Amino acid sequence: MAILALRLAPNDIDLTKVLSMCLVHDLPEVIVGDLTPHDDTTNKAKLEHDAMKQLAPDWLALFEEYEAGDSKEARFVKQIDKLDMGLQAILYQNEQGLDLTEFLVSAKAKISDADLLEILEWIFRQGQKLVRVPLTTQPDSVGVHHGGFWSRRR
Repeated sequence: MAILALRLAPNDIDLTKVLSMCLVHDLPEVIVGDLTPHDDTTNKAKLEHDAMKQLAPDWLALFEEYEAGDSKEARFVKQIDKLDMGLQAILYQNEQGLDLTEFLVSAKAKISDADLLEILEWIFRQGQKLVRVPLTTQPDSVGVHHGGFWSRRR
């Protein structure tokens, strides 16, 4: 996620805050686990908050900002999180033959940033042609070239 954020973050947001949020947003999963929509998520927010207080109280405010989505940075990181989920689903489908349509549909439904959605859709359209390539390739019209990402930060 941090690599995606580093390459795709717009210029008008605090990149340091974005990268920090990327690093801490899943930390509570060390205790709580990675809950899916199929799990009981009734107490998810409280469990994750308590886990964060226990694991990294110095980063609690940053975690709370991310969870609340109160800043441009938090909203961007949430978008990158969904993009990452969608990209991983495509990769697992292609490499392991799993049907992860549910995760792709969920990612597409939750990504509102047009550029990020276009990246996910472009890679999805590549289907079995998806291959891993360096992140240093030149962009095409949507910023993607054979799976490599370019930077929106100039």
